[in-house]
Parts: sequence; structure tokens; C-alpha cells
Amino acid sequence: MTPAAASAASEYRLTGRFRLEAMLLPFARLIVALPWAVANVVILRSLVVLVGLWAAIAVVVVRVLAWLFMRVFTWVLPDDESRLRSIREHPDEAVYPAEFEGPLATLIAARRDVLHAAGMPESRLRLMVRDQSQLRGTRAHSHAHRMVVVSTQAIRDLPPLQLRAVVAHEFGHHVIGGWTLNAIETLCATTTLKIFAGPMKLLIETLPRRERWTAYHALVLLLAFPIPFVPLVALMIPAIDIRYACILAIICDLQLFPMMWLSWREEYLADKVVADLGYGPPLREMLSAFTRRYDSRFTVLHPSTAARIARISRRIEQGEAATHPR
Repeated sequence: MTPAAASAASEYRLTGRFRLEAMLLPFARLIVALPWAVANVVILRSLVVLVGLWAAIAVVVVRVLAWLFMRVFTWVLPDDESRLRSIREHPDEAVYPAEFEGPLATLIAARRDVLHAAGMPESRLRLMVRDQSQLRGTRAHSHAHRMVVVSTQAIRDLPPLQLRAVVAHEFGHHVIGGWTLNAIETLCATTTLKIFAGPMKLLIETLPRRERWTAYHALVLLLAFPIPFVPLVALMIPAIDIRYACILAIICDLQLFPMMWLSWREEYLADKVVADLGYGPPLREMLSAFTRRYDSRFTVLHPSTAARIARISRRIEQGEAATHPR
């Protein structure tokens, strides 16, 4: 299906099992994150035993306030279109970076085409342009409150259809939704996960240089397991028996694998949205070019580029078969 043909349809929705999967994904992520939430509570209990109740209350208050601040900040943060309109109305108060004006106009045109193909108004997505360095090397990502952030480098370097494919992919994450449950997951589990799951994430992402797991990879992971395991157990021992602390630490470390699978499923669903809107071929071309230039192995958050290309190709073939039946 081409973007023009997609625009003739009603407002885009995932259907069938894909809609069910999109609804269940945020709940599944929340359930999978429960071990880290329990570990948070146990460590707070250890803090009460070692220091006192006031210390645990202080940590909880600081954490909740930081979480609320980020929630409010992302809610009130103006998108670049709003900033530009405000600056034009009050030119003496602020200046919009001149180097962002051209990329923003290009990004607005890409959003218009994508949302037209989805049968939705342009107000459904808010836009922000940032330097590549501000996006930690990524080309684009999504925020809560309908925000899509795209790097100036991606806007300048990508052909028009590939840029629209990137916008459509980020739009796909908003079609999936679940931002409120993701925020609850962040509040309950992120602190211990960021500290103690870091070494395991690093091992998962940097050791493999192939698309699939190897016996060597599994052996190195097994030998390196004590890196995050020992300090996590040590922090929980004052509150619970060492046997339960070990069991909980093992479950927490192994939690990365189902969480990784769920993250991959979300990426595949977002790619499906791209293919449904008619931008599957340019997304496949962009990923193929990326594979030729960079390392395309999987990460904790993204499946391998080869796996994404294979699934996108199947989506395209299925769409062509439905459009041109034999």
C-alpha cells in the first residue's frame, strides 16, 4: 500500500492480534519489572535497619519528587513549533536557533505526509529538533505527550521518503501507547535497574559480534554474572535472609531477557505501522544502508537490523499480495 492509498482510509488503528499485543505490551513490561520494584523495597528496608526510618523516607521523597518533576517537565515542555510561534510574536524575548529553522520546516512537511496517510490531524504529533549529540547518537526517539524528537543530521542526510519512514516509526510508538504504565515502571524499578543491571546490559550489547547467540557468549555472561549480583545481594542481606536475597537478585538479573524481548516486540510493532502506512520500502532501504555502514547487532532495546529488515520485507510482500491477488 502506498502512502497515497493509505491516506484514503479512515484514521489508522492496529487491528486483530496486533492491537491486542499493543494493549498488553505495557502491562507485560510492568509485570516483568516487578522484581526490580521488590528489590527497591528490600533495599529501602535495609536502609531502615542500618540507618533509620528517616533515611528511607528521605530517599523515597527525593525519588518521587524527581519523578514528578520529569513528568511535569515533559508535559509543559513546549515543542519547537510552539516555541517558534511564541518567538515570532515576541521577538525581543528569545531567539530560535537559525540552524534549526530549515530542518524544522522539513520535519513538519514529513509529519504532514505521515499523518495524512494515517488519516489523522497534524496536531496528533508534536515535533522537536535537536543536535545529534543531544540525542546520544540516535536519529530520533519518542517522548510522552505525543512528542517526537529528530536529529538535525537525520533530517539533512535522509532522503524525503526515508525521513517520513523515521517519523512513521516514531508515530508507531505513540499508536502503541502505554506511556502512563511506562512512567509507573520507571518510578518503581528504574533506580536499582540502572545501577545493578548496567554491567549485564553492557555484556549483552558489547560482547556479541554476531546476529545470534553463541556458546562463547553464554559462557562469558555466566562468568561475568557476579559483577552486578554480589553488591545487589549485599544490599539486601540486612533486610532478608541471604537465600531469598540471592533468589531475588538472580530473578532481577534474568529479568533483562524478557524485558529485551518485549522491547523488540514493540520495535516490530512500530515497524508494522510504518509498513501499513506505505513507508515500508524506504524504511527497509534506510536500515539496509545502516547495516552496510555500521554494526547491526541487536541491543537490549532494539532487535538486529537484519531481523527488522526481514520482517518489514514480509509485511511489504503481504501488502502487495493483498493489493494484487493472483
